[in-house]
Amino acid sequence: MPLFVELTGSLRDWYQQLTQARRLINWIRGFPMKTMMIKLAALAAVATLAGCQDLKPLQAEVDGLKSKVASLETQTAAASSKADAASAAAASAAQAASSAQTAANQALAAAQASQSGVDATNEKIDRMFKRSVSK
Repeated sequence: MPLFVELTGSLRDWYQQLTQARRLINWIRGFPMKTMMIKLAALAAVATLAGCQDLKPLQAEVDGLKSKVASLETQTAAASSKADAASAAAASAAQAASSAQTAANQALAAAQASQSGVDATNEKIDRMFKRSVSK
């Protein structure tokens, strides 16, 4: 279709809309201010709703977003269960480390007691050796 024909059609449509708007304005001017404001509000509401006639694309986007939210909820639940399992494993590891530390402390105490006994025995041997040498 030639551009001139499209442009002419657009101008014709635009002129018809302008004419309708002028008639509407003249009709509204015949009312008191309060009534005119109510009429303008109603007109704005109708114009807004007229622009939102095709809701199918929006509904498709909403459906897509709902599926993404469901997917994210599933992923979040899986991540939460993995985090709970990791937390339980960490608590178990902390308990094992605590038990190992207790065992190490007991072994250290036993080693220190043994060392004290060895030191005492060495001191006795040294005293006995000094006595035998001094005789």
